[in-house]
Amino acid sequence: MKNLLNLFICFVLMGSCALSSCSSEIEKGHILIDGEKVIPETVMTIGGEAVPFDEYRYVYLFMRNSLDGGDLTYWDGDGTNIAELKKSVEDYCVETYAMKTMAKSLGLSLTEEDKKETTDYLENIKSSYSSDKEFKADLSSTYLTEELYSRLLLDNALSRKLYDHYYGEEGTNVMSDDEYEKYFADNYYAAKHILVKFADGESYENCDRITAIINQAYEKLENGASFDEVMAEFNEDEDMNGDFKDGYHFKEGEMITGFYEATKELEIGEYSEPVMTNLGYHIILRCEIDPDIRKEMKNDVLVGYYDAYNNWFGGYYETCFYELINEYIDGGKVEVTYGDIYEKITPYNMY
Repeated sequence: MKNLLNLFICFVLMGSCALSSCSSEIEKGHILIDGEKVIPETVMTIGGEAVPFDEYRYVYLFMRNSLDGGDLTYWDGDGTNIAELKKSVEDYCVETYAMKTMAKSLGLSLTEEDKKETTDYLENIKSSYSSDKEFKADLSSTYLTEELYSRLLLDNALSRKLYDHYYGEEGTNVMSDDEYEKYFADNYYAAKHILVKFADGESYENCDRITAIINQAYEKLENGASFDEVMAEFNEDEDMNGDFKDGYHFKEGEMITGFYEATKELEIGEYSEPVMTNLGYHIILRCEIDPDIRKEMKNDVLVGYYDAYNNWFGGYYETCFYELINEYIDGGKVEVTYGDIYEKITPYNMY
């Protein structure tokens, strides 16, 4: 699960200097107010529990840099972007608090073995550096200290334990096979397609060549040729001849714009008229769900998966987990108060 804390700690170390320049000075951070460095103990309090400045700063700067890419002019204007940044940081901190409180209410806590695994993981990271100084400089370049990094790792382990309580192998909310089959049937579609791609220089306005080709393919289908036969002759999607020869199985948001909507309008066994997307022209055949593929996809669908570029796509359980946390938050059990320094924080003065 790529959970609450993994969103932030997954990228640090092991080459994090590529994201920002390492410095020999270990900077713990501050807020610059009227030319003076201010290091408050806390920024806000959630449910009576203080959010330490180092943790708030880390999340704030991570989100800030993710949005502005290092260009602070992004924050110029009417203040809307700044307000949204503060709200996002607050939401993260509240979710983290809610996760801890939910775990406590369920009697979940980290064992000594859990803590040792976290310590061993951190020591393994440290051992990859040539010196302790280099390790700490790398941490500093990503707004961390060793103490904060250790704290985040422990919170991450607790978050994982809470997730496993609900959605781990023996979790209380794990789907039965019948429930999974129904969920898949309600949310997933299967389709093959004949794709004729835009060539270099072709576009929506300049597509006479592919229009002629796709119309030829469509005419053959209308004259009684089988879809597989026409697909074999015209299709330019190599995956349809390889890993996905039995069709794509997908839900909303997983296919190129226009493909999902066109598939949804078809009955099983029906094919579409030519549909244009930014890839080119498609003729789409909606297929029956393949039960073997449904079974093979179960872990990806429910738990999630990394794509070929190491991007994480969370599964259904992850969505449900966040819904549980948000239900707790929306239940009015989380009170947030702000320190005096809170209103003075801006993207321009947080260091």
